[in-house]
Amino acid sequence: MTTTNRPRRLDSWDGSPMDYVRCYYDVPAKRGGRILWDGEPGKIVGADGAYLRVRFDGDPGPVSLHPTWRVDYLDGKGEVSR
Repeated sequence: MTTTNRPRRLDSWDGSPMDYVRCYYDVPAKRGGRILWDGEPGKIVGADGAYLRVRFDGDPGPVSLHPTWRVDYLDGKGEVSR
């Protein structure tokens, strides 16, 4: 019998980087989703490994952010969802 140390929630991972971020960190990250990072508004444009790719409002290109470090996920009304 083989055992792994991965979190049980990864059993439902579909193999994509964005789904990994959602499953592993238990966050509502999705492409096109809005976030606040340290109060700065931005839009999730993708994922790279275990990091989010976010384009901040008014900036020309995306940056990488850890999904749980100083990130607030916004719901459809623009309010913090967690």
